[in-house]
Amino acid sequence: NTVTGNGLESGTGWWAENGIQIGYGATGEIVGNTVTDCRVNSPSWAASAILVVDTNHVVVADNYVANSDIGIGVIDFPGAIWGSPWDVDEVEDVEVRGNTLAGNSWGLDIANGVTDILVVYNVFIDNAGDAIDLYDYSYWYPGYAIPAPSGVVIHYNSITGSGGDGLWVMDTVTDLVDATLNWWGSPEGPDVDWDADGTLDYAGGGDSITGTAAFSPWLAVDPDGDPILPGVQITGPILIIVAPVGPEPTGGYLNAAIRGANELPLADTIEVRHGTYDASEPITDAVTIVSEEGSASHTTLTGDMSLGSPGIRIGFIRRGFTILGDITVLPGVDASTVHINWNDLYGIVANEGFRCLDATYNWWAGRNPYDAIVGGGPAGYVAARRLGQLGKETVLVERDLVGGTCLNRGCIPTKALYAATEPLGRKDSFRERGIVLSAAVDLPRLRGWTSEVVATLRQGVEKLLEASGVEVIKGEARLAGPGQLRIATEEGEEVIQARAIVLATGSAPIQLPGLPFDGERVLSSRDALALPKVPEYLVVVGGGVIGLELATVYRRLGSQVTVVGMQGRLLPGIGLSRRGLAVLGQALRRQGIEVRLNTAAVGCTRDGL
Repeated sequence: NTVTGNGLESGTGWWAENGIQIGYGATGEIVGNTVTDCRVNSPSWAASAILVVDTNHVVVADNYVANSDIGIGVIDFPGAIWGSPWDVDEVEDVEVRGNTLAGNSWGLDIANGVTDILVVYNVFIDNAGDAIDLYDYSYWYPGYAIPAPSGVVIHYNSITGSGGDGLWVMDTVTDLVDATLNWWGSPEGPDVDWDADGTLDYAGGGDSITGTAAFSPWLAVDPDGDPILPGVQITGPILIIVAPVGPEPTGGYLNAAIRGANELPLADTIEVRHGTYDASEPITDAVTIVSEEGSASHTTLTGDMSLGSPGIRIGFIRRGFTILGDITVLPGVDASTVHINWNDLYGIVANEGFRCLDATYNWWAGRNPYDAIVGGGPAGYVAARRLGQLGKETVLVERDLVGGTCLNRGCIPTKALYAATEPLGRKDSFRERGIVLSAAVDLPRLRGWTSEVVATLRQGVEKLLEASGVEVIKGEARLAGPGQLRIATEEGEEVIQARAIVLATGSAPIQLPGLPFDGERVLSSRDALALPKVPEYLVVVGGGVIGLELATVYRRLGSQVTVVGMQGRLLPGIGLSRRGLAVLGQALRRQGIEVRLNTAAVGCTRDGL
């Protein structure tokens, strides 16, 4: 519809000559109209082009409103002044969206006990007075108890050219007005007198704000406040400026900007002025967040950050942050499109998405800038010791015992047993000379002696590490992010930051298909060192060093031993000459050990292998 004026002569009526009015319990939408020239020449009243009065659940959208006393009014007529029926219906849940209000005496009036009012995507341009007013009628009727507006949110509007304030908030409005994320006609934001004492508290150069309202962050690029088309037309990237000025919006200055970027189409960049901000609002849409140019130490982000979208960038050259909390790329996010650069990072950066996260060019603070070794075996503890000798701050993480499999459950204990049982292997040679020897095996005592040998050597390794300045942490480590380890210990979790990480986690016995370890009939080499009694029969699958040493030990202790190997030779990884292999085979046969090469072990039953 097009509504022009109302046909009344100026000053001839006391009733407000409004263009379109909805109220007194009616609900609905006023959409897509052109309403102009609604005025009344009265010192005590004003006409509204569109008026929402004493009702609720109303949408006023996509209208062009111009050259009227009031462009749009959302007003609860106070029963305290006029009595019934003005005290019946409250004004609540009204949305003013996508309208253009141009050349009016006042743009948008929100008056008296209205609540839950959303003002979004509107263009306020060249209004002679204030673009937006929030007040109550005690301004004219000071003797009456009249409620003030509450729950007012003003976002994504273009507010320029106002003859008065861009936003005026009467001092009786005690509920904080959320006027963040608007364009005020200047990249530096509005001029603000938030204590209404006549002196500017913040000079941004844009349309002014008088009274208590949160205005930072603001839009620093005009989102196309075209007065010809109703409402804001967002057709290009939007820059959001965050500064620690004015009343703080709910959740904090930066979190308000993140919420806006999540909702605002084409929100491209958030620029954060120097200060300290909570950044815990989840980021769910692509955006670049950078600081005002300068050192990262000037702009600090607190709280844990959650990145739930591809295309997110945190920090840039000379525009990074000091980030105290953890940063997590959420599952399902292509982390190769996420960039965390040029920041000072004190928390964990965890990639739970897929592909590699770009977290380069950061300074990683952490608890200590270690060189970290994961795994305390022959490779790990030797590397850790050497780093310590070179003066590097080094930590060695081992979930079990320093020394690894070789020292604790492999080379050393098998060789100790081999040496301890060596006299038993010479009984037959003594018998040939007429000397008959008998021997009883005390298996617990034999294992105890072997454990003492292992413990002595392990203590030697621990002393070497201590002398080299290496810190040893007993726990299980996992990579938590670039240069970070999360370590689970008996006391809880610990996180360390490392310049370099060496993974020296060693090896484990392979479980063959059809032969899973059960600790009773199918044993790993570790299990074989802790048998409670000597078995009558023993099959050793594998003809490597540990397998042959265990075969020899248990043969000496009295077991009937068979060695089964898939390949056509023993010790396949060592490269013995043909003559050497012949000597080895002869020695095994002389001991009574049966060897079956080119033979695969495929299963185990109660009857055998």
